Amino acid sequence: MSVLNAPLNDPSRYAASKPVFRCDAALISLLSSLLPGAGPVQYPALSDSAWNDFHKLTVRHGLNGLLYREVRQGGAPIPADISASLRGCYLHRVAENMLVLKQLERIACAFTSRGVPLIALKGAAALLSLYDDVGCREISDIDLLVEEHALTEAKNIMEELGYLQQNPYSSIEDELLQFQNSHLPAYVRRDHFAIEIHGTILYGQGRREQSMREVWAQSTPLKCGNATLRCLAPSHFLLHGAVHLMKHIQSLSFGVKLKSFADMILLIRRFGPSINWNEFWATAAFWGITREVKLIVATLNYAWVLAIPSPAPSSCAVPTQILVYGPRTPAERRAASIIGGSTLRRLIKRLMSAKRPISVSQALYFLRLIFRRPDDLRQQYQLTAASWLAPYYLLRIFAIVRRALGELFEIIRASI
Repeated sequence: MSVLNAPLNDPSRYAASKPVFRCDAALISLLSSLLPGAGPVQYPALSDSAWNDFHKLTVRHGLNGLLYREVRQGGAPIPADISASLRGCYLHRVAENMLVLKQLERIACAFTSRGVPLIALKGAAALLSLYDDVGCREISDIDLLVEEHALTEAKNIMEELGYLQQNPYSSIEDELLQFQNSHLPAYVRRDHFAIEIHGTILYGQGRREQSMREVWAQSTPLKCGNATLRCLAPSHFLLHGAVHLMKHIQSLSFGVKLKSFADMILLIRRFGPSINWNEFWATAAFWGITREVKLIVATLNYAWVLAIPSPAPSSCAVPTQILVYGPRTPAERRAASIIGGSTLRRLIKRLMSAKRPISVSQALYFLRLIFRRPDDLRQQYQLTAASWLAPYYLLRIFAIVRRALGELFEIIRASI
C-alpha cells in the first residue's frame, strides 16, 4: 500500500520514509483529526529535528494551534521545547483572536446602526461559526463583504471608526473595478487588524452579479458578542473557499495555506448532511466556477476521504507535496500552472468583466495586473522602502511571459 493511500491515522503512512519524517503526509493527517469521529492523530517516533521541521510547517500553514490541541490531547509526544513554543503561540493567538472578535463587534454595530448589511468572510466567519477553540484558527486580517450600492456608506463608516485606507486609488472607476473583482485596499488603524472590504467572493472569476444576488439572499445571521452581522450559507462558504484557494494556486507566488482546507473540513463536518449537493453543483455551474470547484472537491476527497458527491467524479487533485510545499521544481511549477488554468485567459476575463466599453481606467487596471503597484511588489518580495524595484518589475513580466509560453506549449503538445 502506498504511504499516501494508507488510512489517515495509520502510522504506516510514514513507514516508507523512515527514518525520514514525511512532513507532507503528517500535515495532511493533522487535518484529519477534524473529521467526524476522528481520534488523536498517531505519530511515529521522531527525532527532535524532524519535529522542528514539522512545527515550522504548521506555522507556515496556520495550523500550529491545531497541533497544540493534539499535544494537549496526548496525540503528539513532541519535544518539550517545541511543546512550550506551541503553548506560547497558542496563548498569544487566543489573545489576538479575542481582539479580532471585539474589533469585529464594534464594526458590526456601526454598520447595523447605519442600516448597512455586512457579511463576515473567511477567517472571521470560521472563527465565529466553526471553531470551538478560539486559539486554533490563525487570522491575519478581517474580510467583510458589502453590497455595491452601499460602498460609499461603508467607506464613510470605516473612516468614522478611525480607519485609514492604505494606498487608495486616485480614480473612482478604478476603485470600483478593484472592488468588483476583489476588495478595496486594506483599512488600517493602529493596534487593530487590517480590514478588507470585498465586493465579490469570486475574485474576478465566473459571474459576479449572479453570485452576489444569491449570496445576499441566502446569507444567514451571525452573532458576534452583542452585535449581529451575516455569514455565507454553508454551500456558498464552500464555493467561496474553493475559488479563494484556486486564486492562490493560480498565483505566481503560490501561497496556499492549509488552514483554508481546515475551515472547509469543519464546515462539511457540521453542515455536510444538510447540504443539497445537486444544488451545490448547479450553483457552481450557474456562477461559472465549476472547474475551480471540481479541483478543490477532488483534493478534499483525495486527501481527507470526505466523499463529497460530484456529478462528474474526477481523479484530478492538487498533489500532496505541491499542496504543502508549493511548487519547488520546474515540473511542479508546470503542474501548478496547468492546475491553475490560463494566465492570459484570466487576465483578459477580468479586463472584460465590465459590460461597458473599455475605458482608460479599465486599461490602466488591466496593466496593473501585470505591472503591480510598488507596495504590492515590496510585500511579495519582502523588500524595504529603499529597495530598487525595477528588477522585480522585470522579474514579474518575465514570469508571466514564461508561464504563458508554458501553457501554450502544453496546449500544443496535448493537441498533437
